[in-house]
Amino acid sequence: SASEVDERTQLIKTAMKEQEDSSEYLKERAEKMRELTERVKNATKEQAESSQQVSRAVEEVNATVEVIRNATLSQSYATGEIIKAMIQVKKASDLIAISVENVENTAVSVLNQSLILSVGIKGFELPALKPKFKIGLLLDKLREERWKREKEIFRKRCERLGAEVLEAVAEGNPELQIKQAEQLIKQGAQMLVIIASDANQAGEVVELAHKSGVKVIAYDRLIKNCELDLFITYAYDQTGRRMVEYALRRKPEGNYFLLLGSERTRTQSGFARDSARLWSLQFGAKR
Repeated sequence: SASEVDERTQLIKTAMKEQEDSSEYLKERAEKMRELTERVKNATKEQAESSQQVSRAVEEVNATVEVIRNATLSQSYATGEIIKAMIQVKKASDLIAISVENVENTAVSVLNQSLILSVGIKGFELPALKPKFKIGLLLDKLREERWKREKEIFRKRCERLGAEVLEAVAEGNPELQIKQAEQLIKQGAQMLVIIASDANQAGEVVELAHKSGVKVIAYDRLIKNCELDLFITYAYDQTGRRMVEYALRRKPEGNYFLLLGSERTRTQSGFARDSARLWSLQFGAKR
């Protein structure tokens, strides 16, 4: 019938419309797929370029490592050559020392021969050999590392200058130090260097030394009530200044306690104390 034909015609039109819509949707999806494909291609290209850059960087790193390795080998070789040279210098020094010893032995031998030959020569007198200059070193204590180190420095320096050092340690006993001074003078000490155990009692050391014609040098600690030949020390005023500066940096205000050491060796502490007071006033610190 005519109504059925119209109905079927309408269905066909609807189906065709849906097909057109579906085709449009498929076109849109195809365009999206094309864009995604293009992005993947670009990303793949960028990844390839990045891989090339990474490869070049790896090659540069490998080249740098090779340069460092070669430099290390060269340095090792140079170090080996330096060690060889040092060994040669040591051998040469040993040979020189042996040569010097041989010369000394030869000189002694010649001197002995001269003594033998001179016996029969009328009026010949061999000049007397000058003995080593003897220095007596009177130490207060050797408990601190400082005094052990300075004693060795003093002894080695004196020996290089041709002097002999006679040592004695009083262990903080001023009476013992006086007796040790007497013993060193009897042993031939021509000069005394003293680190006094007691600033007052050590004056007796100076007195008995001068009676024997021996000069006295006070080191580090001033000896009172005497006529010293020489006093060697460091700048105590600078010590006091640094004490105060350090305290003020740590605590600009407040009360301070100064530990000044033994009364028997108070001379240098007195310098530091007076300097500390001076600088305390100058910096305006509260005491």
